[in-house]
Amino acid sequence: MRTDEQQLLETLASGDTVALLSKLVAVPSLVGHEGPLADVIGEFLEGIGFEVRIQGVDGSRKNILGTLRYAAPGPCLMFNGHLDTVAPTDGWTMDPYCATRREDRLYGLGALDMKGGIAAALAALEAIVRSKLPLRGTLMFSGVIDEEGYSDGARALLDAGLDGVDAVIIGEPCAGTRENPVPVLTPGKVLYRLTVQGVQAHGFRPQDGVNALEEAARMIASLDRLRQTEHETLGKGPVSTLKLSGGYEEYAVVVPDHCEAIISRMIAPGETSEGCRQDLEELIDSLHLAAETTVEMIPPYYAPLETNTDHDLFRAFEGAYRDEHGRAPTYGPSVIITDASVFDGLGGIPTLVCGPAGGGIHQADEYVDLASLAACARTYARTAARFLGPDTDRAPAHD
Repeated sequence: MRTDEQQLLETLASGDTVALLSKLVAVPSLVGHEGPLADVIGEFLEGIGFEVRIQGVDGSRKNILGTLRYAAPGPCLMFNGHLDTVAPTDGWTMDPYCATRREDRLYGLGALDMKGGIAAALAALEAIVRSKLPLRGTLMFSGVIDEEGYSDGARALLDAGLDGVDAVIIGEPCAGTRENPVPVLTPGKVLYRLTVQGVQAHGFRPQDGVNALEEAARMIASLDRLRQTEHETLGKGPVSTLKLSGGYEEYAVVVPDHCEAIISRMIAPGETSEGCRQDLEELIDSLHLAAETTVEMIPPYYAPLETNTDHDLFRAFEGAYRDEHGRAPTYGPSVIITDASVFDGLGGIPTLVCGPAGGGIHQADEYVDLASLAACARTYARTAARFLGPDTDRAPAHD
């Protein structure tokens, strides 16, 4: 190992990534309420010498960005993480906002998805600064809102201009193992809004009306018949009903005449939004429903993403990962959607998605594996040092 990289890892080992992650877990950051976490991360970045700025998004919500520029020109590497978490579900056996360490795991809401990846990135950046490595170019960190929703944060960041960013690392929990590969082929996503219009009647005489809820239920129960492309690697994309609403607001014995369903569908390469709309309409026609139904395609839409790993970022990462784990990272398909679909899919910026391992994403007792968390921070530090190192001949994509 090179002396400067050894110094970097020794500096990182003296930090406390676990304490940092515990601090992040303790700050609630549900979708729509990410501001306090952005403030905590901004204070941390300022404390290690980054120039910090806030980007307002959707009213009071905000992204946080930190930038560190080296004197020598070179490429720009941006670490990224989403600030938001889903709401805690029932069944937690501990306080979801108090990080709990049990043996080799740290439990807490967002510990894995994805405050663990954020903590590893921040710890790596702090070690890089303190080790005073002679790097070149620019290091950035961006914390964005709404990845669990519409990716409004990543979209706002891209819309504001990321022309100077040459590569992105997103700390989502994709550990590079056979069971949990670094994703290089991911599906896209469409969202349907199905509106069902029935006929109101007295609840004791349902035959006089058309029950919109029951008609919607017939359609939902038939989703396994929806025509889909079976991709040779990804298979058929999952289809899931996310919301069903209709019926009385205040109790009344009436047949509901209106219902709305929101349905998520993952799509494979070759499938389009318009084709997906036609697929659902054909299914509905085949059911001969008594109610009038309309199908709309609503945001967010994500195109399928195929990642090009022939880039300096991936070469730096592969060497760093191999040195850390004693083996090469496993790349593969993954049925997930991340903000890589925005940065790479829409912005064309090479994006690596890799983070620590754990379990319980969007479930009770979510946890991160602490050995994996430490290895992730070291891999990030090695990757950044090699990508921005003075002994490389890569040039920035910007002037």
